[in-house]
Amino acid sequence: MFETYYPRNFCKDLVRIKGNSAQLSMLMAVIFGIKPCMDDWISIERYDAYKAACRKYGLLVRESSVFYEVNKRFIYAGVVGRERLTTTCALGYRYSPNVRLRAGVVHVFISRTHQHLERCFQNGWYPVIVNNRVIDKPLADVYGFGHTLGYPPCCIDFFRKFNNWLKYSYLHEVLKNTKVSGSLPYVCNPFSKDDTYTYIYHMPCSYSCINTKETALSLRKAIMDKEPEFVVAIDRHLKIPYLVVYERKFFAFEGSLENGVIRYNKVYSLSSNRNISENYLTSLAKGDAVRVDDRDIYVSRKGKDVAVIRTEKKKFGPEYPFIIQFSS
Repeated sequence: MFETYYPRNFCKDLVRIKGNSAQLSMLMAVIFGIKPCMDDWISIERYDAYKAACRKYGLLVRESSVFYEVNKRFIYAGVVGRERLTTTCALGYRYSPNVRLRAGVVHVFISRTHQHLERCFQNGWYPVIVNNRVIDKPLADVYGFGHTLGYPPCCIDFFRKFNNWLKYSYLHEVLKNTKVSGSLPYVCNPFSKDDTYTYIYHMPCSYSCINTKETALSLRKAIMDKEPEFVVAIDRHLKIPYLVVYERKFFAFEGSLENGVIRYNKVYSLSSNRNISENYLTSLAKGDAVRVDDRDIYVSRKGKDVAVIRTEKKKFGPEYPFIIQFSS
């Protein structure tokens, strides 16, 4: 269900060159001028062709670094601030067209204007280790990067307050901040953003954020004019039920949500690192229904419990599971 999407025409060449459709809707948003800038990650052997294709759509591209992902255990235990690092770690190399590395991905920024491209480049850096000390991004750069990416100010402010993996379960904080009056707008669903089918690429401040909704609807309308089949596919993915555990562990179901219970015939892991969610997915695959009771997840088949998942009450990345479905 979450396979690579191949457009009929618009941006078809970009998907073919990348070898996947990750952030396809965001590329379209930049082309349409709805989104001022974005960043992307392209395998180094495909980068030249990708850059040339972007130019055909009037896009400017600027390289940052070449990343080679490594296991977090690679980091020396004596690094000051090591405990604040998130789960993705990489070695970084300066990109040069004259020096070709055999592996890695190029981190690039894409925009229609030099002004937005430059601002995104200046603010779009990640925490780095220098002389055995983690150097974190200042809050001013967090705000600047979010603004240049086109995220609503309310969502940027919320991210600045709650993006602390040692203190908060971010997606649960978003739920707590969501004012529910009827069904949730499906265009505000952020959970399939890394699996192609989305109108947004940020975590909204609430799952009914009005500013997020307006921007997403603008993009939906623009895509509808160019690639209506893609809109049908996105809408379908955004309206199915989800089980959310924490930011790196959530699941989508082919099924329906009734009275707090998801009844399903298939489950998909949407975590960016599938190894993190493998044990949970194995348990969920045994059942045809799932419910949440406090911080425990109960999996049943034909009305009988077949597995109980005790979520991890750890300090880093605490798990607060909840079930959600967007429909309006």
